[in-house]
Amino acid sequence: DDEVANVWLNNHKVRKAIHTVKKNVIPRWNLCTGQLRYIHDLGSMIPYHKKLTSKGYRALIYSGDHDMCVPFTGTEAWTRSIGYKIVDEWRSWSVNDQVAGC
Repeated sequence: DDEVANVWLNNHKVRKAIHTVKKNVIPRWNLCTGQLRYIHDLGSMIPYHKKLTSKGYRALIYSGDHDMCVPFTGTEAWTRSIGYKIVDEWRSWSVNDQVAGC
């Protein structure tokens, strides 16, 4: 439910403090209204990754398990699609025996 965010972002003092557009442009803030045009597709990053790794750069590929924009299943799919030999299996990331992010 986005109601708390809507109430907060429609507060006059908040809108002024964060320098939002004027009320005559967007009278009421609603999440995902479609009034602002924004294209979020940057295209595939696989060619860039291949170019860098082919030059000897190493990469740590980290993916959180609760990311709704880029779920870990998407990360698994694109890394497998490259066709590189798997050096290390997927596993949780721990620091001092504590799973990171918990």
